[in-house]
Amino acid sequence: LAAAALLWAPGRSQLLVLAVAMPVLLGHDALRHVAIARGRPEKAAFADGLWVALYLAAAAALVVAGGAGATSLLAAWAGAGAVSTAAAAATLGVRPDLRGAGRWLGDNAVTCRRVGLEFAANSGAYYALSFGLAALAGAAQLGYFRAAQTLFGPASVVLMGGAALGVPESVRIGRTRAELLRFAARLSGGLTLLSLACGLAVWAALPVFGPHLLAESWRPVRAVMPWLTLFGAAIGAGAGAVAGLRALDAARWLMGARAAASALALAAGLPAAWLWGARGTLAALAAAECVLAARAWAQLRSRA
Repeated sequence: LAAAALLWAPGRSQLLVLAVAMPVLLGHDALRHVAIARGRPEKAAFADGLWVALYLAAAAALVVAGGAGATSLLAAWAGAGAVSTAAAAATLGVRPDLRGAGRWLGDNAVTCRRVGLEFAANSGAYYALSFGLAALAGAAQLGYFRAAQTLFGPASVVLMGGAALGVPESVRIGRTRAELLRFAARLSGGLTLLSLACGLAVWAALPVFGPHLLAESWRPVRAVMPWLTLFGAAIGAGAGAVAGLRALDAARWLMGARAAASALALAAGLPAAWLWGARGTLAALAAAECVLAARAWAQLRSRA
């Protein structure tokens, strides 16, 4: 980030803020996972809630003082995150141990590599489809895609939280087949229903608040919402099985399955983007996630 700040003058100050803050904020992310893995999610919620409260207070002060620029607001966000990181470390009774980091990476090198490649395949396909959508169907279609994602944000946050919660809970349950499958089914069922409910609520409410938020763009955004809802529901449907497989140390299988799903999404998504725009891209992503979910559930049942 600091190197990018030297190369890109228009965003230099913001990049420098991030260069200083990002190591601390990544520590906050790690502490959140520590709290969840210890079975103390209320401590993670306390740290995140403190971050939000401190940032809102700082942002309000900047607005009143007339200094609410991009850099100052970003610095306020990062500063609030740093304070909440210190509070989280204090309440959990842990601190970073840089001396042990190398040993930890060595002990977990295989798993880290597989999870990292899985994440790279997933993110790479997603961003390639985003750029492909803009190139093949126009920037407006990508804008509709992003607007729909923003409105779907509450469900996205819970989907990410379910993924963070699912693995340690699956590990705690252990290798008992019935209990592990039951928890995976509850997690996937809850996330799927939540995604469907959120998407339906946004779709139904867009005619009311859409013109105020999105001007004339609300109609095409509304047309995209059903496909984004299916995509979110497909992610939720597979979340429990993926968490169970991670708990059973199936990182190698998940890496291969994710690579195959990403390849399928790209192969189907680019032609669909050219033909149907954002709706086609999301339909391809949803189909790939459905295939991954079905495969993950079959694999979990055979391994559990």
